[in-house]
Amino acid sequence: QAEIVGSNANFNWQVAFGLGPKLVKLVRNPNNNRVVDYWELDEGQEFDWFETNDISLFLMETLTDLSYFANAFPILVFDKNFQKIQAIRNREAAYSRWGVNAKSGAIERMLYSSQWGTSGVDDITSYRVIDEYNAIADVRYFMAKREKSVCYPVFMPSPGRPYYSYPSWYSIFRSGWFDQVASIPSLKRAILKYKLGVKYI
Repeated sequence: QAEIVGSNANFNWQVAFGLGPKLVKLVRNPNNNRVVDYWELDEGQEFDWFETNDISLFLMETLTDLSYFANAFPILVFDKNFQKIQAIRNREAAYSRWGVNAKSGAIERMLYSSQWGTSGVDDITSYRVIDEYNAIADVRYFMAKREKSVCYPVFMPSPGRPYYSYPSWYSIFRSGWFDQVASIPSLKRAILKYKLGVKYI
């Protein structure tokens, strides 16, 4: 039903987020290297990076985009020496578009703008895109090229959709049932307002 589509999508990200991420250190058995325990970190370089980037908020934003759009657009920001990832941010899926090579059809850039859908879009920010199947090598490559930041694509695969995935809840719009269901309240209001009575013979 149309009125519960939003609630269902909201429930999906809440279930995925759970109690949020925790930064832990694994304790391994020295004999077989199996994980036997873990403890939560509350200090150190990793903890500082975790807190500075507010990973809980980042994950919440990313899961929200995945739940509603089945696509997310995280940005990796390199440090000034191009030696490590300094920050990670999420760009809203609603304002993100792929820059596709017209000849090869390959995704080359991610384009971000809050003005999509309006005339005279002039604030487009462009990011190079990492190949998710070759992520580590690509990160090193773009660091060597001294790119300030890059996009790491995250998506829920959809058959026949190489660029933008379809979220499962979107089927209500594709089927046309949403328009039918949405028209019922307005019809009901008109009947109550104008006291429309349907007669029969």
